[in-house]
Amino acid sequence: MNAVKFEFASGIDTINNKNIKKTILLASSQYSKAINTPARIDLAILRKEPNPQEYYRKNIPLAVLLEGEFESVFTNRIAPSISNTEDIAFKSKGKKTSMIVVADGDVIKNQVQSSSGKVYPLGYDRYTQQQFGNKNFIMSTIQSKPIEIIKATTSKINEVNFENLSFGSVFTDHLFEC
Repeated sequence: MNAVKFEFASGIDTINNKNIKKTILLASSQYSKAINTPARIDLAILRKEPNPQEYYRKNIPLAVLLEGEFESVFTNRIAPSISNTEDIAFKSKGKKTSMIVVADGDVIKNQVQSSSGKVYPLGYDRYTQQQFGNKNFIMSTIQSKPIEIIKATTSKINEVNFENLSFGSVFTDHLFEC
């Protein structure tokens, strides 16, 4: 696979969680430099010769496959009067699943020529005219399993008082399951 083009990537910190299996899919080279944010980006840096001593970080995780049963971010944050309600059916832990986390959303962004609206292929850099492996990476990480949309049998949308919404008390009535 060709190199994958990132624009302003952040490393991914794979925290210790024994219930989640982590597989590094992409990592930086052995010559990487990490800069704390916020950082000023100045193109004048291109005129300077890089200092090899500053590029001592290596193999910074940039894309990670996470597999397991993920705990809800709302666990212990929703009042029991809401989470214990049968209508809501709150689950503190999901079914066994997997997700891919990528350090830069631009990995899946096409470049567009603003004057003509021409959309370049995924991973193509119009300035260097180089084709990177972004499309191959994305396609190889997505399984061909279709997404099944299960429509709710009942809806409580008519019972919602939109004039007086309190945060966290209204939930969607659609589920997406892969």
